[in-house]
Formats: sequence, structure tokens, C-alpha cells
Amino acid sequence: MRLVIIDDEKRARKALSTLITEQYSDIEICGEADGIKSGLELISKYNPDLILLDIHLKKESGFDLFKYINHEETTVIFITAYSEYAIKAIKFSALDYLLKPIDPEELKMALDRAIGMKNRNQTERFEILDEILDSDSDNPNRIVLSDAQGFTIVELKEVIRCEGERNYTTFHLKDNTKITTTRTLIEFERLLSGGPFFRIYKSHLINLKYVKGYKKGKGGFAIMTDETELPVSREKKHQFLDALKPYLA
Repeated sequence: MRLVIIDDEKRARKALSTLITEQYSDIEICGEADGIKSGLELISKYNPDLILLDIHLKKESGFDLFKYINHEETTVIFITAYSEYAIKAIKFSALDYLLKPIDPEELKMALDRAIGMKNRNQTERFEILDEILDSDSDNPNRIVLSDAQGFTIVELKEVIRCEGERNYTTFHLKDNTKITTTRTLIEFERLLSGGPFFRIYKSHLINLKYVKGYKKGKGGFAIMTDETELPVSREKKHQFLDALKPYLA
């Protein structure tokens, strides 16, 4: 596997190169670049299978370079210091990223995922990312749900509810489709915050637009349009009923 590192910090490039060389004899580091121009030259020359791409390249953005990559053949793992909006966009797109300072174990897991990919085509996921970055809204219209077999692009307006079980979350859609993804419910709760989604119970995150009734009780039950009755925790009861009011008007 051919790999290219694009980061404006020489020390960071050196650290990444050392970590990769120590752990992977089958990964060839073709070169390093510190900006968009040198990065594009490197990509054109070596046509790498994998690129480690820093989002912040001095006064440039790694997202701008990302647009010129052949997403049908090349996998990108983003690198970033904490940037909430950038990370949210990447998560919605189900693309991979690493936070600085780089944790060796996190790097290994990201590289193993990239090596194990059956389908390297990131074109559709890039389109979602581009759509989010070009939007003024904090609440994208679509999300990419990935699993061991690949990924599915879902319109969030079609999601009735999400049900969590350990490290998996199942999305229940309006057309009765169920999609299980290998991410926890708490991740989706954080990702979908600010929109119509509300976590009513430890295992249930619901779209308030699809609540058709409420049954009283200690915490009560939310009655959804798919005829499910979901428990509401006592601690969330009043917060849930307040959050629901705008959707009942």
C-alpha cells in the first residue's frame, strides 16, 4: 500500500512516518508534503492508496485539497487539532480522522480500517462532506451510516428513531427499513444535537417530528408513528415534553 503524508508541521510528519514504519512493513511511505501545491504534486506523482491529510495547512485547508483527490481509488484519513465543526462534518460523512496529538493506538486502528476496506470509493461520502461544509446550517440533511459491509446514505427526515444496543445503533426509517451501524447511540446523540432528535431513554433517540402521542406514567411513554411505545426516563420527562411542544403546533 502506497501512503502519502500531508501536514504543515515537520515534527508531526516525522512522528507519523516513524509510527507507521515501525508497525507496517507493507505500507510504503512515498513522500511528505506541507501544503496543497506540494501535496497535489505528490499525489499526481505516486497515485497513493492512502493519504493522511491535515485539515489545517498554514493558511490553507486540507478540505480544498480533498476535492482534487480521486475518491474512487484513494482513501483519506483526516488529521486535526480539535475543531468541532470540522469533526462534525467528517462524522456525518463517516470518514475517518485522527486528533492531534496522534495516539499510536488510534493511528493503528485507523490504518487497519483503511487496509481492510473492501470498497475504497469515497465519492458519495465526499459529496456529503462537501454539502455540509458549503452549508450555513449546523444540521445537515443527510448522514452516512457505515458498517462492516459498506455504507448507506440516509435522509435524516426519514429517520423515525434510533435504538442503541452496546456498540451498535439501529436506525428505524419511515419506510420500515432498519439499518444497523457500528457506532454507539451516544455518538449519534451528540452528532444530531440541535435538531429534532431527542434522547428519551438510555437506548432510545427519537425524531420528535414522528411523535404522535404520549402515555402518562412515572416517566411515561412516547408513542411513535410506527406504533412503537418507547419509555421516557423520569429524569427526561419534563425536558422531553418541553422539547416536543414546537412539533405539536
